[in-house]
Amino acid sequence: MGRVLQVRVMAYTFSEKEVEDAWSGLFSIAFGKEKLSGNARVKGVLELIDALHDQIRFGELDKKIVEALTPGVDKVLSIKKELEQALADWQPQKANELTFALEDELDELEKIFVALK
Repeated sequence: MGRVLQVRVMAYTFSEKEVEDAWSGLFSIAFGKEKLSGNARVKGVLELIDALHDQIRFGELDKKIVEALTPGVDKVLSIKKELEQALADWQPQKANELTFALEDELDELEKIFVALK
């Protein structure tokens, strides 16, 4: 890195609306009825994972939902940690692969949640 210019390797969500559209059930669990517009809280993919984890641990979700989603939430948390480590280690190719793994696992969690309804 330069004295003034910094280089960063990072992952972020471009469109929060795409997160809501892709995983609407999980989004509703994670963020409740909060609206996207006018809310300072970021609702990206990584934030979705953290919010799901919080809801599983501390929320008032139905026991059946908690039991069904816990293994998958644990898995996406693990992948998220790998992603963060890959970014910290400046491994963008590995990080990119992990983004696909995260999205695939979130797709599976969404299917599980929809099946429970």
